[in-house]
Amino acid sequence: MSDNAAEILRSWFQLVWVEGKTDYIATMLAPDITIQGLEGGTEPVRGREGFRDFYDRLHAVFSDFRFALDSVIADGPVAAARWTACVCHTGDGAGVPATGKELVISGMTFIEVADGKIVAGWNAWDRLTMLRGIGAIPA
Repeated sequence: MSDNAAEILRSWFQLVWVEGKTDYIATMLAPDITIQGLEGGTEPVRGREGFRDFYDRLHAVFSDFRFALDSVIADGPVAAARWTACVCHTGDGAGVPATGKELVISGMTFIEVADGKIVAGWNAWDRLTMLRGIGAIPA
């Protein structure tokens, strides 16, 4: 795997999020990775297993993930992407039964790369639009 942070970030979204190739979680993430901003609270997700748990919970509620990387920039070992995701609410979760609604969610992801692996991540994404879209909170 390359050490090019922008290339790794693009590959991460394509392989893991778009194609659903979860084997890449173990090959692209450092074992002791810390990822901020995935969950609603302030605690980071830790380790490959922590990320896989988050990924599985999200996929239990949403399907048909489609990501577009709107822009990607990099500076040395750090890369950032502004992205748009389309998902379908096909599973019960977030306190409401599946609605079948398609949602468009935007967000940003930053990663830091060392020795060809993602060693840290920071995320900000529009959970409010997601929750309103499935009726978990009033519009």
